[in-house]
Amino acid sequence: LVDDGSIEPESLRILSELQRYFNDTTNVPFRFIRTANRFPGAARNTAVEAARGKYVAFSDDDDIPKKNWISTLVYTAHKTHADVVTCMADAFLGTSVPRPGEGGLFRWIPVGPSAELGMYHNVYGSSQALVRKKAFFKIGGFSEEGESTYEDWEFFSNTVLKGFHLETVPEPLIWYRQRNRNDAKSLMTTTNTYTN
Repeated sequence: LVDDGSIEPESLRILSELQRYFNDTTNVPFRFIRTANRFPGAARNTAVEAARGKYVAFSDDDDIPKKNWISTLVYTAHKTHADVVTCMADAFLGTSVPRPGEGGLFRWIPVGPSAELGMYHNVYGSSQALVRKKAFFKIGGFSEEGESTYEDWEFFSNTVLKGFHLETVPEPLIWYRQRNRNDAKSLMTTTNTYTN
């Protein structure tokens, strides 16, 4: 887990609880890395450099994986020999996901590895992806440009344009917290609009 400069008391409290939990659990190999805030791309690159496994899965603090998230991504990677596996997402507002039967704000349905459409919009899938570690470095990792929040889109575009195998699971495997663009905490309001 890479904490890229959390300063909010609630975030720090939760991170401390997680760290205590995993330190007390000997059967789960888990590492905490704390860095200055250099935006998502740098945090993800730091995580991959520290990872020891064959695959790396990404999840952000505003996303909530569904029960079958990681198992479905790994299954898909094994069955298809994909280098990168993404998925659909259900969006919601607020601090907790909708209860069963309530539905979400909207469902994001990406089309998959289309480089042509990918020039105009992220059609590849959610940033909560599974990536084969060896391929990650060959693809070039995530952009660490601090004024951009579309590092996932750029990474997926590079994946497809460089001839790597990207699969998009046609199932919403995560809950994505949609933030109001006027929210002071939103990266969309704190980064350069034209760079994005």
